Amino acid sequence: MSEKKPQNQEPSLEDRLAKLEQAEAAMKAREEAVQAREESLAAQKDSGAIRPIRPSEAVTVGEGYLFEVSGAAVGSKLETRRIACCDESEAVRWYVVTTSDPEKPGKQLDVNKYPLKVKCLDPRKAEHRVAALRLASIRAKAARGGLLTEEEQGLLEADERKRLNY
Repeated sequence: MSEKKPQNQEPSLEDRLAKLEQAEAAMKAREEAVQAREESLAAQKDSGAIRPIRPSEAVTVGEGYLFEVSGAAVGSKLETRRIACCDESEAVRWYVVTTSDPEKPGKQLDVNKYPLKVKCLDPRKAEHRVAALRLASIRAKAARGGLLTEEEQGLLEADERKRLNY
């Protein structure tokens, strides 16, 4: 009684086509992953690049407060600019965009190499800051259960009315 072992039969045409489709799908997925990786690397390289400077005429005219931006290092060769904008970080951003790197003319300033200092020249910003700090201290005093003067109570009420009107 000898049994015949089944011989290795060749896969059917359907099996071969299914394997081929799986291989093509895997190749397509791999190609898409490689393309996405290349796009990601290109975007990362572009975001880290030092860009060319922009003309400064339209940039330094804005609304808000007047700031003076210059190099923070003693004896810095960076020019001092006056920029009108909403806050210190925006002033630094515009300074970087419009100032050329001394070592790479035509390219934007690298703030890691050349630290900047910003000085607000507009007294309104200092007044707003002082008023906000005073109001915060009055609120903290009220939250602790402290007695408020008539002036402090009036400031709190005026601020609440101002908030409700917005």
